Amino acid sequence: MIEERLKEKAKQLPLLPGVYLMKDNLGNIIYVGKSKALKRRVSSYFSGSKKPSKVMRMVRCICDFEVRYTDTELEALLLECRLIKEIKPLYNKLLKQDHRYRYLYLNPEEKRPRLKLVREKGEKKGLYFGPYERGSTLYEGMQLLNQIYQLPDCKASEIKENCLTYRRRQCLGPCKAPYDEEGFKGQLEKVIYFLEDKTHDLVAQYENKMQEAALALEFEKAQKLKEEWQLLKGLQFKKEAVELAKANQLVIFTLEVPKGGKKLFVMQSYAIVHSAILPNETANALSENRLKGRLKNQTKGIQEKERLIQEILQKYDTLQVSKDTCLDKERMDEIYILHGCLKHIEETKQVVRNLEPGEKLTQRELEEILRQYIQ
Repeated sequence: MIEERLKEKAKQLPLLPGVYLMKDNLGNIIYVGKSKALKRRVSSYFSGSKKPSKVMRMVRCICDFEVRYTDTELEALLLECRLIKEIKPLYNKLLKQDHRYRYLYLNPEEKRPRLKLVREKGEKKGLYFGPYERGSTLYEGMQLLNQIYQLPDCKASEIKENCLTYRRRQCLGPCKAPYDEEGFKGQLEKVIYFLEDKTHDLVAQYENKMQEAALALEFEKAQKLKEEWQLLKGLQFKKEAVELAKANQLVIFTLEVPKGGKKLFVMQSYAIVHSAILPNETANALSENRLKGRLKNQTKGIQEKERLIQEILQKYDTLQVSKDTCLDKERMDEIYILHGCLKHIEETKQVVRNLEPGEKLTQRELEEILRQYIQ
């Protein structure tokens, strides 16, 4: 029986990170997934436990599977992302296309400016923020910002004699005469500052309001504030990733390898330039921030470090860095994955250099950084 055969095959897998590719009876790849422990994840499909109906439909179509191992969970996430875009499997709904990304658009010169969602950048005159992953949270976050900063919810062609939004003080009324023009410009500037990641005041204000409501035992109000705070934090995470990717940062960091040791990553503009398993002696030194005692095989350790440094320098020399700060929507999935990973790495384990758009470090500058990091 096919399911029993696949169950036995899954039992032979190690508890290591990687991706798995599910195949139908014609050998077509119908699903790509990732896991930090392949044995557990793949075995779960053939365990006989209750699963959602859409998963059951897919399992009935599986006749074989293939696995590809990675050194770290981060690489498994990135490989899954690339394979889904390349293969476009039947049962992978997300990551197939860039259609799920949108930009937030604002034109301060409009008669009644407000934040809107648009698919492409540059089609109209104005400011574009993003791209952000499309979804209900993005739409609700946009609506919340429009409401907080009292931006109009009507079109320029509409004339409302008794505007309910204005009467509720949810709009400053740019269609009215006279109106507080300077105050309205100030609100637009606050929206722009928030979306350009130049201020975190709004999120901090919500945190204070939540605490005040909880202390006053106003739990319904506190819950509503929490939901709105989560929307703003979600937008903040996404815009942080976007802005840091545009910032042309050089980042060097290490990750633990489940089968032992550490792996070094060199990244610029949220694209991995090079990665390599560190020699054991170097990995131990990084975890302790210094070498304890003499290296058992000092000559060999030095040679391995030199080889690693030269490999990185050669790779970096071929790197093309664009001066254009506009991000391609095709890259956004990988940018969010890398940003999420870096958020969970201690700052002491990272080296960050901020560079100008299109700028690269000289070979000598990079070599000095690497020699300090790879002690």
